[in-house]
Amino acid sequence: MSEYGRTVRDTIEHHPSKGSKHYYVPWIHNYMLGVQEGLSEIVRTVCSGGRICVVVQDSYYKAFHIDTQRIVTEILEGFGKTPVTRQDFSAQTAFSRMNPKATRYLRTRQNVESLLVFE
Repeated sequence: MSEYGRTVRDTIEHHPSKGSKHYYVPWIHNYMLGVQEGLSEIVRTVCSGGRICVVVQDSYYKAFHIDTQRIVTEILEGFGKTPVTRQDFSAQTAFSRMNPKATRYLRTRQNVESLLVFE
């Protein structure tokens, strides 16, 4: 797990909302391990000198912003890949917008979707 990923997990673990420690921490931990395993397989199968392109959307836990792009970047750098390009776009769709209670924690959310390129 990336260093920033550990920070995210720890922040969620100490969040005062019900379910943070016993429900969301195991979920986010397993999610990040899955991302790492998936990226590991991509790195393993890419030809030498090949590029890896990943589209990633940031997220929130309550009012806490989760920079998913940073997590992916740290993981791929740990596998020896170098970031080449990052293009950010305003995300037009996000699952959090479907939940009307989400505004209780953060009135407006502007999610960012990014194209990350590594070699």
